[in-house]
Amino acid sequence: MCMLSICWSSGISAASFHFESSGFSDLAAFQRHIWDFPRPARLSTRKDKSMVTKKVVVVVWNRLDRGWVKLNVDGSALHNPGPSRGGGICRKDNGDVLFAFHRGFGVGSNDKAELMTVFKGLSICISLGLWNVVVESDSKLVMDLFTKISRPGWKWHHWVARIFSLNVKGSFRFSHTLRQGNLLVDVLAQLGSTTQINKVFFSPQELPCEFRGLVVLDKAGLSAIRLMAPV
Repeated sequence: MCMLSICWSSGISAASFHFESSGFSDLAAFQRHIWDFPRPARLSTRKDKSMVTKKVVVVVWNRLDRGWVKLNVDGSALHNPGPSRGGGICRKDNGDVLFAFHRGFGVGSNDKAELMTVFKGLSICISLGLWNVVVESDSKLVMDLFTKISRPGWKWHHWVARIFSLNVKGSFRFSHTLRQGNLLVDVLAQLGSTTQINKVFFSPQELPCEFRGLVVLDKAGLSAIRLMAPV
């Protein structure tokens, strides 16, 4: 950079000797004219984000130990807060569907919709005699409330307490998954928002045709790819 500055200044000095032939009336005006020309661009020392190597994460629906079922849930609110809805699907350890549901929860936030969806899903599990349940969601904030990583604020304490009251009768585990591993219930929640109907499906045959295909792909272990920035 120093060498560039020296060369540029030298060029200005040399050009100043010939300003009379340029048509300018004084040296200062001629020098201002020269300085108006584009200068050499500075070399950027900042890293280009597109050049950062990202970590490739393979996401699949993981099967469970025998005797356990997995409840995937997703809840969200339009405009947050706004009209909220949720969806869930419960499957056996081999991937077979036990039930699925979608429903609306009125006006609320994303976190409240997620908690209400967890409560609804676990309530159905208990009613069907399913006691060993792994609850999986792509909301890390909500899952951390149940793994004691974070404490619920006063707004969510009521719903967390209600969910833990169900846990007295069963054995629940809570786990965070990436969004790519939760696409099924994301589709279910959107379906509930579109139809504005609360519904529970107790057999795969009751599910919409396009949804059944996603269930088959999950059961077959089809993987999804998630690109994540290195920590």
